[in-house]
Amino acid sequence: MTPNLVITAIITAEPGHADTVREALAACTGPSRAEDGCHRYDLHVDVTNDHRFVMLEEWTDEAATVAHGKSDHFRTLGRTLKGIAQFEVIRLKQIG
Repeated sequence: MTPNLVITAIITAEPGHADTVREALAACTGPSRAEDGCHRYDLHVDVTNDHRFVMLEEWTDEAATVAHGKSDHFRTLGRTLKGIAQFEVIRLKQIG
C-alpha cells in the first residue's frame, strides 16, 4: 500500500489581515474535505501568533492534490490571499 501524501501549509497573514485570512481559509476547509482523495484538511492557528495559520492535509496521492489545486474554492482562496499572506508548503511521505 502506498502511503498517503501529507501536506503542512503554513500561512502567515500580513499585519492587519489575520481576520480576512482566517475567514478565507475556514471557507475552504469544508469543500476541500469533500473532495475525492482528501482524508484530512484541518485548520489551526498558532497559539503564540494569531497571524500564523497551519493547514494539516492528507491526500490519497499526488493526483488528488493536483485536482484540489484546480478546484474553484482553492482558486478563490488563492485570489483572496494574494498580497495579504505568505505561504510555506511542506510535502511529506511517511517512511516509517
